[in-house]
Amino acid sequence: PIIISKPHFYQASDIVKSFVPRFKPSYDDETTLDIEPMTGTVISANKRIQINLLTNQFPTIG
Repeated sequence: PIIISKPHFYQASDIVKSFVPRFKPSYDDETTLDIEPMTGTVISANKRIQINLLTNQFPTIG
């Protein structure tokens, strides 16, 4: 199966993050909106995603 998440599993549960201890989630992985304060118009938006492929663990592969 294919799993969509935030980059580096940002805001994922600790159980999920324990499977990939090298990932370092940070606030930079958050979705952001820049909004013009007078009109409320969205000036820019950044949606960051990560596409993950669930695989079986093979003991013979490091």
